[in-house]
Amino acid sequence: MTDVAEDHTKEQSSLYSESLVVATSVFLFVLVEKLIDRSNDVGGWANIALVGFSAGICLALRGPKASVVSQPTNIIIRVIAIMLGIYVLVSPLSFPSGESAYADSLLIASRVAAFVSVTFSFFSIRYPTFVIVPCVSVLASKAIGTDLFDIGISPTDYIPIVEIGLFWGLGFAC
Repeated sequence: MTDVAEDHTKEQSSLYSESLVVATSVFLFVLVEKLIDRSNDVGGWANIALVGFSAGICLALRGPKASVVSQPTNIIIRVIAIMLGIYVLVSPLSFPSGESAYADSLLIASRVAAFVSVTFSFFSIRYPTFVIVPCVSVLASKAIGTDLFDIGISPTDYIPIVEIGLFWGLGFAC
């Protein structure tokens, strides 16, 4: 009789901890989305700072190693991270330069952020949490393009992939 009671207690404990992780990742996801919206309202350098902030968070909360995560999840996270990292590296090349000193300095900073993003995307092979940085970098790059050059960029082509990467990365950070 005590074995059944212990199993039931373990199941309740496991369900509680899983529920806590899900609730925490949803809370962090909403918080990050609000920070991104706020940085888009401020514009420019706030987006670059958000990339640096996300890199700091990833280094502080590395989460589990890839060997602990299931193989299909690892594959999806790696593909998302590397794809978005390369995209962020290439996308600032399409922005015009020579518009103003402010625009040029912001473009240089976005290229540096792109190299940081690529670095973190390859480190996501070891730590899946690092997928957060390429995701935030894509959002920052789009916001900088919209802010500087009034380029209307539709979010329908890229936002689902970015949100999946953010949600999983934040979930692993918990």
